[in-house]
Amino acid sequence: MHLDGNQISDLTPLGSLNSLTMVDLKKNQVRDLAPVARLTAWRYLYLDHNQISDLGSLVAAMPKDDNAKRLWSERTLSVSGNPLSAPARSQQLPMLGKLLFDLIAAQ
Repeated sequence: MHLDGNQISDLTPLGSLNSLTMVDLKKNQVRDLAPVARLTAWRYLYLDHNQISDLGSLVAAMPKDDNAKRLWSERTLSVSGNPLSAPARSQQLPMLGKLLFDLIAAQ
């Protein structure tokens, strides 16, 4: 699903679209990741250039069982160009296949 550059700030409507495998939300106004943390099938999640300062809801959504952990190892999360706080940048998402972010100044 390509929704880049649409000034989107509320992701609540996406929270029930569990069959989405690719979500492109680059260049929007997203702050809260809780709705997308509920998505179960995503493989590619592009959240570059939004207003995200915390990855906590994604960390909390990480699976506990080994089979689900394997699926997370095949995922790519991109959050470049967001005002991630220093603690958010250090949060570990060890099961992700790729975590892409840049080290912009903490807000």
